[in-house]
Amino acid sequence: THFYMRVNERLRHKDRAITIWDYERLVLEAFPEIHRVKCLNHTKYINKDYNEVAPGHVTVITIPDLVNRNDINPLRPYTNADTLDQVKEFLQKRISCHVQLNVCNPVFEDVLLEFNLKLFSGYEFSYYSNLLKENITALLSPWAYGKADDIRFGGKIEKSVLINFIESQYYVDYITDVKMYHLTENNQATLTDEDEITASMAISIL
Repeated sequence: THFYMRVNERLRHKDRAITIWDYERLVLEAFPEIHRVKCLNHTKYINKDYNEVAPGHVTVITIPDLVNRNDINPLRPYTNADTLDQVKEFLQKRISCHVQLNVCNPVFEDVLLEFNLKLFSGYEFSYYSNLLKENITALLSPWAYGKADDIRFGGKIEKSVLINFIESQYYVDYITDVKMYHLTENNQATLTDEDEITASMAISIL
C-alpha cells in the first residue's frame, strides 16, 4: 500500500515543487526523520521578519518525528539546523528559480494559566497540583505525551474549555480567579487576561 501511495504521489508532483502539496510531499518522502511539513505560499519568515503578503516567497516549516527521540524537547520539537539546510538544498533543485525559499522551525507560543485551586479533602496539595499542571500541559500539547492528536498550526484556545477540563478532574473541588495569558515569541512582556487565545501567526503552534 505504501509503495502504491508513493508511486501515485510521484506521478502527481513529478519530482517538482509547484503547489503547496508538492513541497510537503516531497520533503516527507525524502526525509523520514521529518514528521510534519507545512508550506506557506507568499509568506516570508527570515530572522523574525514575518510577512504573510510577500509575493515570490515560500516558507516551509518542519517538525521532526518524536518517536524514540530523547534529544528533542517534546513540547518544542525543533528540527536541527543541518536538516533544515538539507531540506532547503533538496527543494532548491526542484523549484522555480524565481522562488525565494526559506525553511525553518515553527514558532511556539505559550499559554499561561493562573488560578486559585481547592482540592477535595484527602488529596495532598503538592502532588495533585503538580499532576493538574501535567494534565493541562497534556491537553494543550497531546503530541508530547504520545497521544493520537497531531501537532496543529494556528488554532485557538478558550478559557472556558480549560476551566471545564480542570473542574472535571476527580481531585478538584473548585477553582477561582482564573486568568489566561498569551506569551508570544515577540511580545513576552505583555500579560493581559484573555478569554480566548488565537495563534498570532500561521507558522505558530500554541
